[in-house]
Amino acid sequence: MSDYTSATDLFGNYRIVPKKGTERGALLQYFAEKTGHKIDYIAYKLTGIHTPDLYYIKKKCDAYKGPWAKAFFGMLKVRHPQGYPQ
Repeated sequence: MSDYTSATDLFGNYRIVPKKGTERGALLQYFAEKTGHKIDYIAYKLTGIHTPDLYYIKKKCDAYKGPWAKAFFGMLKVRHPQGYPQ
């Protein structure tokens, strides 16, 4: 007799459960699809922005009459107060 046990015998009843996505991940995926950029680039651009704010950005971009990506990147642009050195 051998001490070998097949993987099928060990894991035959094991079921792989897909990972549950997060709200933020779903929004990042949505932004990536709409802008045509990779998700890692979008995640970098949105670092530090809270999830409720991402929903606001999505709402405003969806309501924008022009190109979606233009609205998206326009909302991410830093706006300095008047007289602030740039």
